[in-house]
Amino acid sequence: MAASRSPGLAIATAAGIAISAGAMYAMHKDVKAVEGNASAYKTEDEKRNTAGISDKRLSSSDVQQIVSTNSTRAK
Repeated sequence: MAASRSPGLAIATAAGIAISAGAMYAMHKDVKAVEGNASAYKTEDEKRNTAGISDKRLSSSDVQQIVSTNSTRAK
């Protein structure tokens, strides 16, 4: 049954995946160029005071604390 399908479907699928991946990469580069390496978990003061320090090492409890602090601040 699989032999009856033309290779066109496989080519179209591969092309669609490649185009999607290329578009995502281009959007990622554009966002980083516009916004920089901004963190969603740091306030503006923290971003200025800890320039160059990443928040990748935050634990889940650290993230939860920061999110809850920021959400109560927004009220």
